[in-house]
Amino acid sequence: MQIFGLRKIFLAIAIPASILVFFGSQNEAFASEAKQVNWVNTTTLSQPGIPTISKGENSFKPTWAWDASKSQISGTIHYSVQWCKKADFSSCSQNMMYSDSPSFSFDDSNSLANGVWYVRVQALDEYGHKSEYSPVGSVSIHNFAVSTPYSVSAKLDGNIVSLTWNDCPGLIFKVWASETGENGSFNVISQTESYVLNTNLASGSQRFYYLTAIDNWGNESPASAVVRVQTPGFQAKKGGLVEDLASILRPYWESVDFDRNKVEGAKSNDVSDNPVETKDFFDFVPTGYFR
Repeated sequence: MQIFGLRKIFLAIAIPASILVFFGSQNEAFASEAKQVNWVNTTTLSQPGIPTISKGENSFKPTWAWDASKSQISGTIHYSVQWCKKADFSSCSQNMMYSDSPSFSFDDSNSLANGVWYVRVQALDEYGHKSEYSPVGSVSIHNFAVSTPYSVSAKLDGNIVSLTWNDCPGLIFKVWASETGENGSFNVISQTESYVLNTNLASGSQRFYYLTAIDNWGNESPASAVVRVQTPGFQAKKGGLVEDLASILRPYWESVDFDRNKVEGAKSNDVSDNPVETKDFFDFVPTGYFR
C-alpha cells in the first residue's frame, strides 16, 4: 500500500510537471516572437518596384521614384531608402533615410558624388511589418564643371563671319546668336566639335555671339565672352556710321541690363553653385567692323 501510495504521489507530481514543461516551452516561443517587433512579411507588404531617377539624372541631388508597395492592411506605408557605392550595400548602414511616398530627393545633407551608386528601398507599415527589399537601381554620375570657351573672336570677309575659339577635343560647342543682344533673344545656331564656324550675314546687319561647351555627359559650361559683328552698311543706334566701335561698345553694353544667368542656354547645368559674374559677360572682343 505504501508503494502504491508512492506511485500515486509520483504520478501526481510528474503529470503537472510535464504540463508545465509543455506550457513553458510555448511561452518561450511566444515571448521570442513578441520580441520581434519588426519582421519581414511578404504577404502583408508587397515588394516595391526598382528605384529609377525621375529628375536630375546627372546631378548630385537626384530624385528617385519606384512603384509603390501594396498592403493587405489599411494604413500608411513608409519607405526606407538606402544607397551605397557597393552593390551588396556593405558598410553603408548609415546611408539611410525615410520617405512617406514612393519617391525620394537627395539634398545638401545627403548629396551624392561622382561615380556609380546603388539604391534600394524597403516598405514599412505602422504595425512593424517590412517588405522584401526592392530590386537594386543604379546610376553613374559624371557631374563635372566644364571650362568656359575662351579666345572667342569674330572676323568679317565681306558678309561672311568667321567665328573662332579655343580648341578642346572631346567637347561639343553650342554657338548662340542674337540680332539684338537682349536677354532671351539668343538661339543656338550650331552645335559643332570644331573650333571654327563660318556663317553668312545680310548687308547692314549685326549679330551678337557667345559659346557654351558640353561634355559627353551633358554638363554645360557657363557662357563665353560675347562678340559683336556688323556688316558694311550697318547704322548705329545713336545715328550715323560707327567711326570707332571700341569707343562706343562698352558704354552701349553697360546701358543694357544683362544677366547672363537668365540668358537661354547660358546656365552651367547645376555643375557649380558659384554664380556667374555679370561683368564677365561684357568682356567681349570688339572685332569685325568694316566701313
